[in-house]
Amino acid sequence: MSRFDLQLRMGVAVLGLLAVSLALLCTTVAASILLVASFLTRPEAGIQNPWELSLGLGVVVGVVAFLALSVRELRRTDSLVRRQFDAREPTDGERDRLAPRVRRFASHFDVPEPTIRVVETDAPHVSVSGLTPRRTTLVVSESVLSALSPTELDAVVAHELAHVANRDAAVCTLVSAPSMVAHSILTYDPGVELPGQYRPTNVTLYDIVGGFFWAASRPLVSVFARQREYAADAAAVAATGDPGALASALRTLSDPATTAPTDDPRTASPADAFSIVRPPSVAADSEYWAGETRPLLVRLRQRVLATHPPVQKRIERIAGSVGET
Repeated sequence: MSRFDLQLRMGVAVLGLLAVSLALLCTTVAASILLVASFLTRPEAGIQNPWELSLGLGVVVGVVAFLALSVRELRRTDSLVRRQFDAREPTDGERDRLAPRVRRFASHFDVPEPTIRVVETDAPHVSVSGLTPRRTTLVVSESVLSALSPTELDAVVAHELAHVANRDAAVCTLVSAPSMVAHSILTYDPGVELPGQYRPTNVTLYDIVGGFFWAASRPLVSVFARQREYAADAAAVAATGDPGALASALRTLSDPATTAPTDDPRTASPADAFSIVRPPSVAADSEYWAGETRPLLVRLRQRVLATHPPVQKRIERIAGSVGET
């Protein structure tokens, strides 16, 4: 795939997300107008031209509500990885392995050095988070440090610093805004005690609206995120000059033998989307299903909603870029 094709796919995804955002904003405004009108048009309100007032006030309420939800979700996602894991300061030995590499590639990409944190988990995880380069955190799991060779670790750190240089954490968070707002609506809990399992009609409406816009925006977010992974791979290869090291690191980190799957892939953590590869424990690979065909919904989710390209395709792309040079 050429650089033009990569940019074209990202452009189409962004335009689609803008359209979904506009539609979600309009829906929020329309709901706010109806909500305000339900109060102002009551006879006891005694307001002349209540619909005219409802229109103006409803637009303001709807826009403010949409912006408030967006800001809340952006701030929540900014610290998602750090909150998901109990990240700690690296030991002296871990710092000796990571700090020189982080310093070298931060200088190469001309970005501030991120804060380094280590997590104690068997799942291979390497990611950067933070809405701006100056508040970026690099999170590395102990299993990655023990599994990768020095050259592989170079390639992985370069990949993550390329994300920082490209401002992918901020950009991907912003393009995820409509999906996150829709998810917030979908999971809204009015806090009302209900008898039995019954839910009021207005809560069901949240499900319909939130579910529709989540389903419309989430595949576009995945398309955009996958292209950013390809771009970071290319930048890491250029920075290290060793495409074989990145390909080898991807194989190692995606190999089920690296860490045995112990979790149901349907309960994957949102933080896994930020990792350089999806851990085997959440990848829903065929071995998890004991050699049986994966359920249709799992296969569909992998194909449409995956935030990472298949590792084999990434390796083929890396090999192809070497052949083109």
